[in-house]
Formats: sequence, C-alpha cells, structure tokens
Amino acid sequence: MTQHGGDGPGTGWYYESDVLRVPEIGCVYLPMWHVHQHAVGTFLCVPSLPISRSHVLLGEAVFEAAPPSLICDINLELLGIAGAEIVALRQRGGEALIGLPVHFETIASRRHRNRYLSACAALDPVVRDHILIELIDLPDGSPEGRLCELVSWLRPWGRAICIRAGLDCRRFEPFAAAHVLAVGTSLGGHEEPETDLMERMNGFTAQAARLGLKTHAHELRTRSLTVAALGAGFDFISGAVVSSV
Repeated sequence: MTQHGGDGPGTGWYYESDVLRVPEIGCVYLPMWHVHQHAVGTFLCVPSLPISRSHVLLGEAVFEAAPPSLICDINLELLGIAGAEIVALRQRGGEALIGLPVHFETIASRRHRNRYLSACAALDPVVRDHILIELIDLPDGSPEGRLCELVSWLRPWGRAICIRAGLDCRRFEPFAAAHVLAVGTSLGGHEEPETDLMERMNGFTAQAARLGLKTHAHELRTRSLTVAALGAGFDFISGAVVSSV
C-alpha cells in the first residue's frame, strides 16, 4: 500500500508497507571550475526532486523538504547515481570526479554510517577513485577530534574529502586538522546586497588561506559575484547547474 505524506513541497515522500520511502531522486551537476588550472575536472552532484509539472526542488531545498529520517537514504541514492554516472562516463572515454554531498548526521550516527560506508565499500575501486566526498550540514562548533574522526571514516572511500561551511564561518582550525582538500560555502541562498556578500567572502577566504586551506564558492548566481569570488581568492567556483556530466 502506498500513501503520500505531507501537503506542501516534498509531497513525494511516501509510505509503503508502513515504511517511509524516498521518491525517485534525480541529479543535476555543478561544474567546479579550478581557478588556477583554468579547467573543470569535478562536477558536484545536486539532488533534484520534481514536486509538480512546473516546480523542481534542487540541492539544499530537497534536504530541507525531506523528513530527517530519510536524509541518509537520500545520501545513498546520490551515491548510487554518482557511481552509475562515473561508469557511463568512463565507457564514453571521459574522465571526471563527481562530488557527493554527505550529511554530518549520516556519518555521525553509527547505524547510518554503517549503511553508507557499506555502500561505499561495495563500489568498484575505480569508481571510488572518481568520487569526491563533501561533508555538509556540520553543527556549529563541532569538536576538532570528532570532525577528524568522521573524515577518517570517509577518507578510504573517495579521492578526496571536502567540507561545506557557512559563509560567516571563521573557525577553520578543525578543517585544517582534518586535512580536507577544500572548504566550500554556498552563495545561493543569500538575499542581502552583493556588496555585503563580497565583504563576507573576503573574510572567508582570508581565514582559510591563513591555515593553507583551499576554498570553493558554490552557486554564484551573477557575473559580479563571480568576479568578486575570483577577487576574494576562491580556488574553485561553481555557477549554474548542468543536466549531465
């Protein structure tokens, strides 16, 4: 028996045999431009969920609409999609890294962590070597030791580990201690004037650079913000999504 749950965005979540299920999640991609190498070598996987004929939830909106109990399931869905994309790309003779969002709670919870890492272990080693894992939704003030522990659990299952933080984050020492590739931040949900955003972007990159960390700006929605991100010294930038790699 299938029963839909909820009345607003996210009505795709449904019950089947009294178990809450994930609807069919799609994926679009953010090309990740390497500023210093002048090339795109990584595509960040962004979840998509149609909720009507004319409205599709993207990225963080999918996670915000989802029941918390299904976040791990969505992370697993994206892992499967990325694995299939990598296989298909290599069959066409292409090479690229696919970046995957993984929630802090998915790895912090023993039950969810076991599910996720078991799925990683089941992937072909060649596929795992083309995955970049981005740890997202970290609680403010996460202890350095705990963060290092989570990153160490993920490290064997991807080419590199990144972390996403808020634009006003200035406590980068735990990220440096965890030896992550880069720290990213999203510019997509900010409504204040761009001049204010630019000042905050400069503070973000300055603090990261002090500790030798690379930085990534997600979802640069205007040309002026893109220019500002370059001026602020971001190492990687991403703008509009594309449908496939």
